[in-house]
Amino acid sequence: MTTPNSTPAPTHRPAFPAYPVHRPEECDDRFSPDLIADVGWVIQQHGFPAVDDLRDCAALGMHLYRFLYGER
Repeated sequence: MTTPNSTPAPTHRPAFPAYPVHRPEECDDRFSPDLIADVGWVIQQHGFPAVDDLRDCAALGMHLYRFLYGER
């Protein structure tokens, strides 16, 4: 928290974005149905509808994959 006479600390910005990350040759165990479910839960906690339908889960997974690993 800043006081009236203090200045906020500068924020560090990387020289390049962190995403997309390198796509491994083998299966990446971090990208799992649990990851998709966790992201869906966070979205729901922010007031959006639950991601319960399989089509919504598949779409969310596809968009997460594209964000994390980039387009093919």
